[in-house]
Amino acid sequence: MTSGRKNRTKVDITYSILSTAKNGSLKTHLMREANMNSMQITKMLDTLVSNGLIYVANGKGSSVYQTTPTGEQFITRYEDLLRLMDNSANGRQIELRQKLVK
Repeated sequence: MTSGRKNRTKVDITYSILSTAKNGSLKTHLMREANMNSMQITKMLDTLVSNGLIYVANGKGSSVYQTTPTGEQFITRYEDLLRLMDNSANGRQIELRQKLVK
């Protein structure tokens, strides 16, 4: 029996974290939004920081994670890809329907 839950890719998780951190977020908020545990989010944030997609700003006693301009480009391209895939899938469905009608 399956739970019906799709496995997320690293790219999907990256998008989730970057879009949540656009206006600055605490680690716990990112962890909750990305549905990850502390060890997973720490590893992922380290990777995103080292790749220049996110940076750490010191807030009032806590670290605030903020998406960089490069991270915002990632978000834009990810969303473009989703739109492209959706339009492509819709186009194929219309084609199939037209063939069935004939």
